Amino acid sequence: MKQNNRLLAGIVLQTCFLLFCSVFAFGQARTVTGTVTDSVNNHPIGNVSVQVQGTGTGTVTDVNGNFSISVPSNSSVLVFSFTGMETQQVTVGDKSTVNVHMSSVSGTLNEVVVIGYGTARKSDLTGSVATVKGDQLMDRPVPNVTQALQGKVAGVDVSVNSNAPGAGAKVRVRGIGSINSNIDPLYVVDGVIGVDPNSINPNDVASLEVLKDASSTAIFGARGANGVIIITTKRGRRGGTTVSYDGNVNMVDLYRHLKTLNSDEFIQIYNLAYANGQKWDPDGAVQMPPKALLEFAYQSP
Repeated sequence: MKQNNRLLAGIVLQTCFLLFCSVFAFGQARTVTGTVTDSVNNHPIGNVSVQVQGTGTGTVTDVNGNFSISVPSNSSVLVFSFTGMETQQVTVGDKSTVNVHMSSVSGTLNEVVVIGYGTARKSDLTGSVATVKGDQLMDRPVPNVTQALQGKVAGVDVSVNSNAPGAGAKVRVRGIGSINSNIDPLYVVDGVIGVDPNSINPNDVASLEVLKDASSTAIFGARGANGVIIITTKRGRRGGTTVSYDGNVNMVDLYRHLKTLNSDEFIQIYNLAYANGQKWDPDGAVQMPPKALLEFAYQSP
């Protein structure tokens, strides 16, 4: 009888404890409301995802940026995410209202690209424009801008047909479209049309834009028929003076040495060639080396 009473008492205590825990947990859960706005113009943002971190509880904001969500405890973290905006995490704490200001993500879509009639963001650009930054342009030692452009832009063929030191390369945008007229692209350096790109230091280039389609080159008329390459050079900046050094060293080593003839050996081979020509000539003509070589041969020891 006593054992049954003890067993019954234990069951009652466990039931009370579980009931107390459930009531305590239920008392901790509460509803949090708030508004999500743009940090620039303070306009409300709709369809922002609001989720309790680590749980499946979530909601989205309405057209006015308002939301309402149930959180289990004060230590809950709300995660706000939206396309094109930086994701934010906010700890609820004892607050019943959470207002969030979201900022735009600074990415490549907001990068400003120079075009023929001004500048535009990449996200708003519909033409075929390729951009090469200065550090990408000078990732290898090159003497001029045209050689630095080799292999950097799709649809732009750059070929070096001269071994002269510092010789410029031939640049062809969209292939060869003419036979008799000039097929070089139009170069624009800091707004000046027709500048030789090889006359500027490639280390001074801040960015280079290649306009490849007709809509981008329309402002330049017939001169832009073969494409336009816009070069923007570096500008001075505020702040302290910065000194940098960039140097390249090339070592040339002859892989194989060929033995050459001296003057006496050269004359002997030369005279032997004429002697063989006279011997094997089917007409039997007498072939003699030039008089200067004969005199030089007679004077040689």
